[in-house]
Order: sequence, then C-alpha cells, then structure tokens
Amino acid sequence: LLKLGGERYNKTNYTDWIFSIWGSREYSFFDLIRYGKASGFSAGNIIFDPDFNNIDFFKQIPEVKVPVFFISGAYDYNTPWELVQKYASEIKAPKKEFIKFEKSGHSPVFEEPKKFNDEILRIYQSLNLKNK
Repeated sequence: LLKLGGERYNKTNYTDWIFSIWGSREYSFFDLIRYGKASGFSAGNIIFDPDFNNIDFFKQIPEVKVPVFFISGAYDYNTPWELVQKYASEIKAPKKEFIKFEKSGHSPVFEEPKKFNDEILRIYQSLNLKNK
C-alpha cells in the first residue's frame, strides 16, 4: 500500500517521518531504531493473528459505555474511512463522532499534526473532563 500511495497522503515512503523523529528533541537515535523495530514487529505479527483478522466490530462491539471518537484519513486504504464512518454511525455510545482528515492516509497524527492536535484539544474540551 505504501509504495502505491494507499497508506499515506501524497507519499510513498517514510523518509519525512524518519527525519522528524531524528530531528526531534524528545527522541534519541535509539528511539528511532526502537520505533522501526516495534512497528515492523507489530505489522508483521498482526497479519498472522487470527483473532485480529477475524474480528467483526459491527457484530462483536455494537455498543460501548464511553464516548468514542473516530479519526480517519481520506487516503487510508488500511482502514478505509467509509468503513470507519459506517461503524461510527452504527455503534451505540453516550457520545460519538467521526472526524475525517482530508490530507491524511493511515496516520493523521503524523500527516496533519496541527489539525490532529487541535482536534484532540477540541475533543478534550467537549468532554468537559476538567470538572469531573
């Protein structure tokens, strides 16, 4: 998917992510190495996990008792936004919202970081957690 442009918006590699982690004050070179190894391990094991591959959220998780927010990239072909939006519309929850990022693939947190942070703050404020 990555090579064909189906995982990231307008990108076919992770070079920009690598440089953003490398140039960050929060992460070390070894964190970059660990991130790559962990990402590869997770992706490599998920595809062989029958529990993961056979879950049907529509049937198995039709309701949650907490607020739920779905953030989805318009160019994500790992978890297509149309499917996420359909599930978001069907799940029962005390509060729910579907948020689509127009210039993102599978990782809006990295692809549109400012918008992502703004949405997280908006969600937090909408839940009014400060008073609870």
